[in-house]
Amino acid sequence: MEKIVKRIQNGEEHLLDSFIKDNMRYVYAITKKYEGVFEDYEDLIQEGIKAFLKAIYNFNTSKRYFVQYLNLKILAEVNNYVYYNLDRIIDKNKRIAFVKYLYKKCENRVEFEPDIE
Repeated sequence: MEKIVKRIQNGEEHLLDSFIKDNMRYVYAITKKYEGVFEDYEDLIQEGIKAFLKAIYNFNTSKRYFVQYLNLKILAEVNNYVYYNLDRIIDKNKRIAFVKYLYKKCENRVEFEPDIE
């Protein structure tokens, strides 16, 4: 995969369409959890594809594997899109559950107690 990404970065644009079509499973795997929950599922897929393109052009082949980088990029973009469009989640209870999930996720990242003084 890394070799194809490097070739696309070096100007071989004709590989881009087939590369994305062959690897759309990564986008579907991440957006699948919002199917039936989010009003416009196609918008989520579109956000995933945009993240895919960003990942291709921003990937540094010397640092890590492309699949890991791609999954992180797609997950970040899709979650960001959902967060800023919470009002489009169909069920109010699912909206609340998602906000709680995000809160716990952020709470686990804090490694210190803030000093209020």
